Formats: sequence, structure tokens, C-alpha cells
Amino acid sequence: MIEITSGLLLALLFWNGPDLKGQKSGACPANPSCKWCLLFSNPDDSGQVVEEKLSVRVEIRSPKGIGKAKVIGSGPWPSRVILRLHLGGLEHLEISSEKIALEVAVQSYEPFRRFIRVTRVPEGLSDPGSQEPGDPLWVEIQARDPQGKDCRGLPPKNGYWEIVLPPAFLQAAGSEIHLRWIDFYR
Repeated sequence: MIEITSGLLLALLFWNGPDLKGQKSGACPANPSCKWCLLFSNPDDSGQVVEEKLSVRVEIRSPKGIGKAKVIGSGPWPSRVILRLHLGGLEHLEISSEKIALEVAVQSYEPFRRFIRVTRVPEGLSDPGSQEPGDPLWVEIQARDPQGKDCRGLPPKNGYWEIVLPPAFLQAAGSEIHLRWIDFYR
């Protein structure tokens, strides 16, 4: 398990943009020998990367509800990557890399519809635009309570969003995945 906290992040770097200048792809400024690296642009955000048998779980906590992060892997992604975003809402989430980008949103009111849209994709993988269940870039999104149980609507206090990235996205992503989120538009 790798944990990055705001204090450690401030000591290592302050990331303002989508790229870390001078860093090789897959390199982690916090610890170059790490398999996974999680970097935040906002010093209040924190998280960890938890490697399990056949999956990786990226946990993110964002007190302000608006932020961005970068996950860097030193090798191929496992077959299952799960994002856990500890946010009250999920009105915008961009998941991207150099070759592929998805936008995910959940309405913050009834009927809490989910929207998945491909904005950048390698030729032949999928058509840009909205995705439906069964499409190769469909993203599974579930609100969960603090005990990890499914819940309808928005997560309750101390709950989170669980997002399972599709294997087709991971195959096209390369070594870095960029995340940008907004819990609720203000």
C-alpha cells in the first residue's frame, strides 16, 4: 500500500498542470522504485493506491470536492482498476491519458442518471460520444455507504463513489491516468 498525504506531497512537489516537467513516464518523484504513484494538484487532497491480488484500488479524498490527480504505473495495469472517490456528488469526472479520455457524470437529483462519454479514443476501439451498458468503454459507477454497501442516489456522509475502469480503457491508457473531478457545480 502506498499513501500520499498533503504534507508529503508539499515536500515533494506542487503539481499545477497535466504533466510533471522533466519526469520520465512511469517515474514517481516521491519514490522512483515504487510500482504505483499518486500525485495531487491540491495540497488538501490525499489518497492511496492499494494493490490487491489481481487489481489496484485508487482511493481519493478531496475535502473541497474539486481537484485533479495523476496515477502513474511502472508497468502494465492490472485487469481491474477501481477508483474510490470520497465525494458527496460526482457531477463531473474526467479520466484521461495521452490517447484516451472519458467523461463521467452522475445527476445530483432524481433519477440520478449516469452519463459516460468518450471524448478521445484510439481508432477502432469505440466511437466517440455517449456510451451505453455493454459498450467497451462503459464505466461501472456505484454509490456506496461507509460500510461499502450499494446505495441509491448519492453516497451518504463518509460514503464514496466506486468506479471500475473498463479493461479497454486500461489497455489504451499507457502508464499514466489523469483524473479531474467536481463533486457539485457551484
